Amino acid sequence: MIAFPNKFVSLETERLLLKEISMQDLDFLFEIRNNEDNNRYIGRKKSSLEQVQQFITDRIEDFKAKRGIVWMIYDKESQQNIGSVCYWNFNSEAISAEIGYELASEFQGKGFMQEALSKVIDFGFNELNLQTIEAFTDEKNTASIKALEKFHFIQNTAFESDEVESLIMFTLTSTQL
Repeated sequence: MIAFPNKFVSLETERLLLKEISMQDLDFLFEIRNNEDNNRYIGRKKSSLEQVQQFITDRIEDFKAKRGIVWMIYDKESQQNIGSVCYWNFNSEAISAEIGYELASEFQGKGFMQEALSKVIDFGFNELNLQTIEAFTDEKNTASIKALEKFHFIQNTAFESDEVESLIMFTLTSTQL
């Protein structure tokens, strides 16, 4: 059984603080959701300020309804918001969830996402009691694929997407650790 928390749990690593999404993240999320580099592999269209506000409201409601958890990633040193990581698409029968993540382009390649993913994956298996974590990425997104492979995610070759031809699926099970 998935042990979804009743109260939001912030996480901390050596260089990062992972905090609950809030309206304070509006400017950052507006910028990242309208950045061509960040949207390149996920097919996301540019967002209006109102759409980003609604996105934040929906993610806060998802947590209250036990449908999702979004952590905003902050650099401890600068206190700057640099990205996000989340669990969503929870499946009670499979005891699984999908992980998603993004990092502002100027912070990529510095190990921040590896640090955040390490903490969030650990939380998923040890606090949420997940048995499987799934991730989807574009086959051309080599940085994302490398990040998943570093954590021993395995490509699910049986997965086929009806929507996006280039989408590939990776899974990590608690027994793989």
